[in-house]
Amino acid sequence: MKVFIWRNGRPEAQSGYNDDLVMSFGTAMYIRDTALKFKTQGMDLTRAMLSNITVVKTNQQGIYGTTFNNNPYNMDFGHGPEDISWLL
Repeated sequence: MKVFIWRNGRPEAQSGYNDDLVMSFGTAMYIRDTALKFKTQGMDLTRAMLSNITVVKTNQQGIYGTTFNNNPYNMDFGHGPEDISWLL
């Protein structure tokens, strides 16, 4: 990096030296900074999404509003209890 200079308004290596490592280092630093910024933004979005997830528990009803008793195959669909064990 000591031989990397500005000549005529543009960065380059001094005569007799190469600037390959300096340019690759600069590119790596740019990618690192950009990747860290996007990673931070992604983590913030994930936190916001997870903090807005809620669970609503109303009563002991199943997925279609049926009430489960001790026997999960004995359900009340609104017209009295019905045994649905025949589905097995």
